[in-house]
Amino acid sequence: LPCLITASGDFTHKGTTSEFNKAHKSLNSIIQHFQAKEIPEPKLVTCPGNHDVNWESAKSDPDARFLAYQAYVAFKNKLLNSKRIESGIEPERIYDISTINTNPAILCLSLNSTVVENANDHRGYIGHSQLQNALREIDSIPESASYLKIAVFHHHLVPVHSTDMSIKAEEVMADTAHVKQSLHAAGFSLVLHGHRHHSHAEQITSD
Repeated sequence: LPCLITASGDFTHKGTTSEFNKAHKSLNSIIQHFQAKEIPEPKLVTCPGNHDVNWESAKSDPDARFLAYQAYVAFKNKLLNSKRIESGIEPERIYDISTINTNPAILCLSLNSTVVENANDHRGYIGHSQLQNALREIDSIPESASYLKIAVFHHHLVPVHSTDMSIKAEEVMADTAHVKQSLHAAGFSLVLHGHRHHSHAEQITSD
């Protein structure tokens, strides 16, 4: 039985509440299936995608960056068996850490790679403060070094098509090198992402 379900963003097209309502019903129906069977429910871990950022909401007050994420936060807080986050939170604080008591134990870190997202800039970016805050929290978890560590975010660390010679700026995260090095140093074994609509798997070395 699965112990973890990850959903790496783009639950909507324009980040509207009506779109998120449909998405949360679909995801909750998966958890409800387990509940109906009276079997252990998997943890549900999500992160926002670039299409989940509501640019129209942000236009009303550009300095209140959290406005663009209000619908996503409300959506996340309605999900079953998923961690809740505060409303009005800054984009760099939209991350969460879930642990699962399997053998080996699993730690899943969800990060927000859309913190610079706006109508004119679609680059993925996590940022130093978000990443370091999350890793410090992980360090405070007893015996965290023994966990199998998985990271989830929307954008990808490497181009989906590594042989593609025409790589656009938004094809990889702007801080790819820093994120890759930090996750590797923290003992992460697996990164899951979304964004490009192609299946893809690649081994990334520490070099």
